Amino acid sequence: MEDGNTIPLSTKFGTYTTVSELSKIKKCLESKTKVLCINDVKLKNVDLEDTKRQLDTLLQSKFPNKSSFEK
Repeated sequence: MEDGNTIPLSTKFGTYTTVSELSKIKKCLESKTKVLCINDVKLKNVDLEDTKRQLDTLLQSKFPNKSSFEK
């Protein structure tokens, strides 16, 4: 990157979403999306604990086992 020889990736490479868009996150986890960026924006009029619980359930269903570097 320092020498200016970067090649941008297609915008179709990954998906950006916010933590409140649980249906979009679920769809991405069920697809072949390679990169999923979940932004933790401030939520208005949303039950934070419920959203956190639902997100955790989605992620646990996709990734039930810890990776080798988490052990």
